[in-house]
Amino acid sequence: MDSAAPGRVIVLGSPPPGGRDLDLLVRSADRPPVEESLRAAGLDGDSDGFVLFKGGRAYAVELFGAETFLAPGALEPLFARALPLDGYERLARPAPPHALLILARLVMDEGGLRPKRQARLERILAEDPGAWEGGRAEAPAWGAERALALLARAARGEPRPLPARLRTAASRLRGRPRRGVLVALSGIDGAGKSSQARALAEAMADIGVSAEVVWNDLLGNRALAVVAALPKAMLALAGRRRGSMARFDEAPPKGEAGEASYTRRTWSTIVTVANALEQRVIAARALAQGGMVAFDRSPLDLAVRMQVLYRADVAMQRRLVAALAPRPDVAFLLDIPPEVSLARKDDIWSPEQLVEQAGLYRALAPQFGVTALDGQRPFAELAAEIARAAWRARRPV
Repeated sequence: MDSAAPGRVIVLGSPPPGGRDLDLLVRSADRPPVEESLRAAGLDGDSDGFVLFKGGRAYAVELFGAETFLAPGALEPLFARALPLDGYERLARPAPPHALLILARLVMDEGGLRPKRQARLERILAEDPGAWEGGRAEAPAWGAERALALLARAARGEPRPLPARLRTAASRLRGRPRRGVLVALSGIDGAGKSSQARALAEAMADIGVSAEVVWNDLLGNRALAVVAALPKAMLALAGRRRGSMARFDEAPPKGEAGEASYTRRTWSTIVTVANALEQRVIAARALAQGGMVAFDRSPLDLAVRMQVLYRADVAMQRRLVAALAPRPDVAFLLDIPPEVSLARKDDIWSPEQLVEQAGLYRALAPQFGVTALDGQRPFAELAAEIARAAWRARRPV
């Protein structure tokens, strides 16, 4: 960016490596070459910001338009008095009085002096003890008199006045909320679903996006216990063995005559409905808050499991999954050969069952809108692709 930008670019927050991300103030004439330099460096981005996904982690760069950040009378002194960052020609940081005014605006928007903002205030005053006086002199041109006064109150440990708290709450309501994103990872055991889900959550945390990993048992969830209580009792009274309804080691062999008993067909429907509904409930909570949910096992896994366990004609169950389960915004199949699964972990499935499952995953993935990825690719490479797709799915409501 330093070599690409025609003019000065101001780093608003802590420059690397101190900050979690990089916030830049850029004039409109300088923005196109800066954006191009970011894309050339491998960052994904649009008008809302840029992100680099690498090594299972993430780093964000956000560009703020200088002309919308400040009035012209305040903008020119900000750029003229900015202090070049060591080792750079065009990247600069605000002079201490301007850094104090920027901090004041942040604290007013956030509603309080957080620890990291307190640390920044202390650094500003250590560099320039006269920053308060300089900030007060320029606050009228910034329209920041109230913000600076609130920062001073917070620095003294005084509570914010009620009108200020109300204005902060109203400002948050006027913000651009983002819809939540549901990411689904599927595949046979050992495909790397859990590891990739954790890597996704860590990468999102790096750039300030809340992410929750949900592991779906598919056979032993709470909703299933509630829904199944009455049918189990009725089947028990009829002399049916409960264990034959959902045990992986009692699945009938593939192609066996009389494959699907009435009990198995009924139970597979109960399992499908219970799991689909629980997935919807779990996803709704986090998605309503604009966060990200990563499903370790998804509707596709449920459809495959039903076929392997119950040997029924599960077309109806697949339709139920499509109708009742939440529809992922991003869905990937981590495709690995059965022998790789057996080498990676001790499995409850026989080699024959794993072969069958792998084939079902590949066959059913297009029906569920799932993109297949080679699960044997380097871990960090896969993590970057998954995180990039999840981040792109985040859009304002």
